[in-house]
Amino acid sequence: MLRRMLLCSVWMMFLVAVFLGTTNAQAKSPRYGNFCGAGHGNSSPKQPIDQLDQACKQHDLCCKGGIKKAGVVVCPCQCDRAFLGSVNAFLSTPKGRKAGKARRAALFAKGFYNVHACFCEGKACKYKIRCTMKKKCVKLKKKRCVKVPSCGIDKQCGPGKTPGLVGKCLRCKTKKICKRFAGKNFCFTMPVCERK
Repeated sequence: MLRRMLLCSVWMMFLVAVFLGTTNAQAKSPRYGNFCGAGHGNSSPKQPIDQLDQACKQHDLCCKGGIKKAGVVVCPCQCDRAFLGSVNAFLSTPKGRKAGKARRAALFAKGFYNVHACFCEGKACKYKIRCTMKKKCVKLKKKRCVKVPSCGIDKQCGPGKTPGLVGKCLRCKTKKICKRFAGKNFCFTMPVCERK
């Protein structure tokens, strides 16, 4: 419960800061090596001092294609996910397990990027079964017309990039969905998307 409250408060701080044009969390983020820390070493000619600093450099390079929202660059989700993977790998090394500046910087980055806003690639589509009664005619001796139930799929897609949290982008799987209409079952196979 306490952990959830802490994550919610960090997320709220970030959202407020986006509207102000800078993030309080980023402004106070610990600097480490030649690349870790907000705006630290983005174009530095120096070399990374260790595995964590290398991860920060890679993240900076990856984020160059990010979207600007109220003056804050919001990275694509794959950049943040790769960075989190590298930070977790660093924390499992002897240097990452040892108390010190490197561990503090890595733990801060892990906490911040777990709730950081990012943009997930790919369209988000919603599918809905829409049913109507259609007139169908058959010509025998005379033309006979009756109304029969007919169903189809409406597809609505959103923008190419959808906002999300790191690791919480849309994941889609194919699922059979049925709708009963006018005493008949109409079944369609369609993607069902959810945040994971």
